[in-house]
Amino acid sequence: MNFNDREEFAQHDFRHATIEHIATGARRDLILSISKLIWIKQVGHRSTPVQLRCGGVENLNECLAFFTLKIPCEMANLVVISCKDNAAVLKVTDERSGKELLIRCRDFAFLDSQN
Repeated sequence: MNFNDREEFAQHDFRHATIEHIATGARRDLILSISKLIWIKQVGHRSTPVQLRCGGVENLNECLAFFTLKIPCEMANLVVISCKDNAAVLKVTDERSGKELLIRCRDFAFLDSQN
């Protein structure tokens, strides 16, 4: 598991970010393409997306159902709730509805090294 990415994760500000695209991969992977909100003076701009891979997602069907009608999905936030011994929980909060999704996965890693 790339738990070292938890430190990299902390360098990202995912408040008010947008999930532009989702994909699934082998071994129950969920790949989120996320554009962060960047402020330049008083104008908000979307960043080039970063790719966050969540591997071994236990609740993959629940995650896919959450995102099905919401892409692009404006998030209030995306945070790591817990991260230990081959188990991580990330929480996505929908900006518009306030609904929350817990992504229960084995590991997570950034596919891009962009901040």
